[in-house]
Amino acid sequence: MSPAATTLRGRSSLTELTLLWYGLAAGAGWWAVHLVALAALVPAACGRPWVLWLMHGATLVCAAGTVAAIASAGRLRRPGRRGHGGRRRARPLPRPAGPGSSASHPWP
Repeated sequence: MSPAATTLRGRSSLTELTLLWYGLAAGAGWWAVHLVALAALVPAACGRPWVLWLMHGATLVCAAGTVAAIASAGRLRRPGRRGHGGRRRARPLPRPAGPGSSASHPWP
């Protein structure tokens, strides 16, 4: 692997890109899968209690996928300033300047 294709943390840029997209989009994707799966199972749930357990299982699988997406997004945080207790904090975004923004007020 070329040095240009390796990030500062030692992972390849393709791995970082995959983790980034999974962290950004997988939560919404798992939520959509959950909605479609449960909507498809609702008509079959009438009079069949085992289908309810199947619906609970689908919820658990989708929740696990969402937690994995949150973990992958958290793993890719930018290094920022040190906060309380030595933990890293994300850098704040710059405040927008303009006629209606809070940055244009004369008081802090």
